[in-house]
Amino acid sequence: MAAFSAELNNIGLNAEAARFDVGAGPATIDLLDGTQPSRGGADTNILASVTMNATAFAVTSNELLTANAIADDSNAALDGDCTWARVRDGDGVFLMDIPASELTITPSTTIVQGANVSVSPFTINAGNK
Repeated sequence: MAAFSAELNNIGLNAEAARFDVGAGPATIDLLDGTQPSRGGADTNILASVTMNATAFAVTSNELLTANAIADDSNAALDGDCTWARVRDGDGVFLMDIPASELTITPSTTIVQGANVSVSPFTINAGNK
């Protein structure tokens, strides 16, 4: 397996971070139910949607991207169990899918229509890509 230098990993991660900031608005994270599809596959039901900061990630120098603050969804769209999430840029273009188990969703992965839902800032490291 190839092993890249920390410098190359940081360059790659920072380039990926910049992609989250493309578009007419900030990136969003849709919280969905059902089976997570293969990369970029069809959405299931969007239970809630939170909004990333206009600058989604802080610049990294330690091979770890940490998301900046993520705005809550103050009015969840549907009841259901969140099993995965889809991140889209500010133009709605698919960027990544994440299993719900890799996120901290408050109050829980059981979403209640009309409730406030939050997602804690998450990380992406060189090993995730």
